[in-house]
Amino acid sequence: MERFRRVVLVGCLLTAGALAYTVSLSPLLSVRYLDFKNMLETDIKATRALLDISKSDKESQARFAKQYNQLINMPLKQYIENYFEKKNGPMGNEVGGLLSNEDMGRGAENRKAPVTIIKVEGMEWKKFFEKVISVSRGLNVDRAWERRFPNEKHHLKDLFFKVEEQPLSSIASSVKDAKEKTFLSLDLDNEPQYLEIKYHEYSDADFTIFGFLPSPKPPSYLFYPYRQWALGLLVAGVALYIFLPRARKEKGAIKYPFGAVLLGDAAACVQTIPFFIIPAVIVEGFRQAFFEAWPLVAVFWLVGCVGLYLFKIVAWYAAYQLMVLKDRIRISTYKGTTEYPYTEMSFFQPVVFTPPRWLTVLMWLAALANKGGARIAGLGRAFQLGSSAYSSIGIRLKNGSTLFLNMTNALGGLVFKEAEGIVQTLKEAGVEEKSEVKVIRSLGLETIRLPNS
Repeated sequence: MERFRRVVLVGCLLTAGALAYTVSLSPLLSVRYLDFKNMLETDIKATRALLDISKSDKESQARFAKQYNQLINMPLKQYIENYFEKKNGPMGNEVGGLLSNEDMGRGAENRKAPVTIIKVEGMEWKKFFEKVISVSRGLNVDRAWERRFPNEKHHLKDLFFKVEEQPLSSIASSVKDAKEKTFLSLDLDNEPQYLEIKYHEYSDADFTIFGFLPSPKPPSYLFYPYRQWALGLLVAGVALYIFLPRARKEKGAIKYPFGAVLLGDAAACVQTIPFFIIPAVIVEGFRQAFFEAWPLVAVFWLVGCVGLYLFKIVAWYAAYQLMVLKDRIRISTYKGTTEYPYTEMSFFQPVVFTPPRWLTVLMWLAALANKGGARIAGLGRAFQLGSSAYSSIGIRLKNGSTLFLNMTNALGGLVFKEAEGIVQTLKEAGVEEKSEVKVIRSLGLETIRLPNS
């Protein structure tokens, strides 16, 4: 049952991590409200600023003064028409060069590009426009709409939609086939309103070792549609780990405390789960990590497999029961029960287990390969591993094998309160005690070492 418990836990946690970074490559539509009134005001302020800083150059000052006068006297309708014209607008290239080419009404390149304007009408479109405008202006706090903004804090207020969502589905094919910028137009309160609409298609080639390249990145609920199930799966795994039945403790048996076992499983999780998920976090796609960052997958998953071995060890200790009898030691695990008579013991001595150097180096390299908060967490795990040590009682048997009774955790705290009693019993049984401390570098707490191993 202890092995099954951890198989369920690891399976749920790894599946949850994979689901959290499983990407949907389905095409999406994005719309952005073009607030021409605000854009005109911004252009006026920008031109005024250029006018103020060009006082030393009379030629430039005259040019900016002319542009400023044109803008402050320009009707909004004319400003909009100038944007959609193929020729340059009245602002000229100077102002456009200072402002974003993404913004309408700015930059000669945008004005020269041909555009497609799709005029829409009807109550459904009216409600859609009103909602987009309201959310874009920050006047609507509807969470269902606010979550449509890009995943990162992007300066453009694009709202993302599935291609099949209404009312956009009716014009999705036209937007996809358009070879130029496309806009939606609708009259609201006798004033034309415009939305820029884009058709986004994604592929595995958009993912690199530096992450997802296209910007802005779609919102998580559309880009990672299975993430909503990840938390539930994680909770289910932890719940099953806690509530699956456990073996009863025999009378008089020494058993590892539940807290120590829980700590061991937590340490195994830290050494396992992150390393299987980190490549997906870096590439921003679970499946894509295998194609775009396979060296990372190879290194991180190798370290993660070491963590899986730790789960096996913890499962062994969770089922572990030690009986110190008058003539023998009896040990029960999930593998069965084994007895070790004192007459078959040659001597016992203190033993300290430390992690192998190659594993410590791998942990540091894996930590340094991360970025941001993941690097800090990885460095912490690497430092923790490098400084960990477990104390045990090593009992050399006459057949050459060594039996280990592990007494402390990685921090040096006793997990068996009966440690002194075990030592005293061995002495009374006539087993020789050696004071020399033996240091063993091992992947995990060993329980028995066969001859010549």
